[in-house]
Amino acid sequence: MRALILAALLAAPLMASPALAAGDGGADPGAPDAFAGQPKPVFYNVEDRMAAMEAKAASLPGAQAHRARAQMALIRGFERTQRAKHGGELRDWDREALNVRLDRLQAMMPALG
Repeated sequence: MRALILAALLAAPLMASPALAAGDGGADPGAPDAFAGQPKPVFYNVEDRMAAMEAKAASLPGAQAHRARAQMALIRGFERTQRAKHGGELRDWDREALNVRLDRLQAMMPALG
């Protein structure tokens, strides 16, 4: 509900300005509840994003790598659980939850930026 309200509030000024609405995807990508405004490739390519984060986590030093891998294992577990519940598909709600978790990991580990 909060994400829908945020998306509506952020999209209103963009509708008045077609030049902005065409290319920026709407909401502030840094806001935790802004995935309703993300461009479709960012939102739907959550699998690619997870793979990229895992690759970057592997290049971190010692304890950082261990923490990042542990968090990615939890994120992958959530993905598997949601896919199992929904016939192998991820719902938009699941993708949003995965993106939020990936954002938190990225913020926790600046080297993953």
